[in-house]
Amino acid sequence: MSNMINLIVSFVNSLAFAEEAIATPSFTEMMVRTMPMFFMVFFIFYFLVIRPQTAKERAHKALLATLKRGDTVVTSSGLIGRVVTVENGVVTLESGSSTKLKFEAQHVEKRFEGKVSLESQASNG
Repeated sequence: MSNMINLIVSFVNSLAFAEEAIATPSFTEMMVRTMPMFFMVFFIFYFLVIRPQTAKERAHKALLATLKRGDTVVTSSGLIGRVVTVENGVVTLESGSSTKLKFEAQHVEKRFEGKVSLESQASNG
């Protein structure tokens, strides 16, 4: 029985000293191991978030630079109108027979490709 107890005590002591024997990595070793992970996260973030957003911004700036009188556009609020004037970052849209609205140019989302009649429905019926 005492042999069994001695065996258990020696096993527990060896486990306790084994924890002290494990060397902790230095700061440099830890950085070398973790830097590739940081680079991978950055590249994934760049290709999934930053790059598409800058492409969208470039396309939007090109749209605003080429706006001209007579273009039919859609605003960020969903209003469809014909461009009357573009000056100093303000776009004037005609949305009916005599309805003109002014918007900041940045709120023009896209050109409207479909056919739409901007005439008042009340005057037709």
